[in-house]
This record gives sequence, C-alpha cells and structure tokens, in this order.
Amino acid sequence: MSDSALSAAVLSCWNLNITFARERRVRALLESLGERVAYCQPSENYSSFPTFVLPRDLGRRKIVINWGLFTMLWPPNRSVVRRMIREVRPRVIVLTSIWDYPAVKGFGGIPLVLDAHNCEFIAVAERCGEKSLFARLV
Repeated sequence: MSDSALSAAVLSCWNLNITFARERRVRALLESLGERVAYCQPSENYSSFPTFVLPRDLGRRKIVINWGLFTMLWPPNRSVVRRMIREVRPRVIVLTSIWDYPAVKGFGGIPLVLDAHNCEFIAVAERCGEKSLFARLV
C-alpha cells in the first residue's frame, strides 16, 4: 500500500450531515478514523473531509419506507463509489449501513467495517411487520 493511500473511506447511502445531531455523529466517526479519510454520501459536501457526492439521493422520497435504502443500487451512485475507491485507495472501507454493501461488492482485498448505527430490521419490522418479505430480506 502506498503512502498516498488514505487510511479509510466512509460510505453512506444517507445524507448524514443534514442536521446538527447527525453532523456531530458523522464528524465523530470521521475524526476517530484519523486525518486521512474520504467520505461518500448523497448531496452536500462535507466541508472538513474530501467528499465524493452521490448524484442521486433516493432517501428524499419517504413513502412507507425510506427509499434511501436503495441509493447504492443506483448505477451512477455505484460508479461514484468505485471511482472514490480507485482514487483514494483506502486501507479500510467503513459502511454506515448494510445498504451500502452493493456499491463495494467485488472490491476484494480491502477490509470492510460495518458501523451499525441503526438496527434496520427493527425499523423495517415496525413499519412493515416482522413477517413481511421486506423485513425478512433485511
């Protein structure tokens, strides 16, 4: 691994810095990873860290469920994530949700860490019922 590689890349299918409370949470995560961190999320740049902005935020549409779950399935968004990984060559990739995995699937050799800040199954089960197909998929 070259010295120019960043220590970590953090992926989020959600825009985590849109409110003060969320902004504090993501700042704590990024700062805990060190100075050489890149961040990838829908919309807004994160001013303190190199940010790769996803072109489509499916989380803006919230009918029954938060459609942001599918943000990383959108091909242009996956392209941005893959470009970020090629450019910054991180030593580790931190996923802020299980829903970020489709964008990094197939990038072997880079350790993945899940920062499970939200228990998706419980959230989905509360909305759709524990026995729903969607809850079982989660």
